[in-house]
Amino acid sequence: MDSSNITYNTFKDYLDHLMAGKETACVEFKYGKGGFPHKEF
Repeated sequence: MDSSNITYNTFKDYLDHLMAGKETACVEFKYGKGGFPHKEF
């Protein structure tokens, strides 16, 4: 997924774009079993 020509308004928009795709050599998804250490995540 090439996102080099796309502009995102927020970091969340960028993450949403990544999560809409699939894992690649540059993107790997993890499951936060038991939650995440900070609510900001």
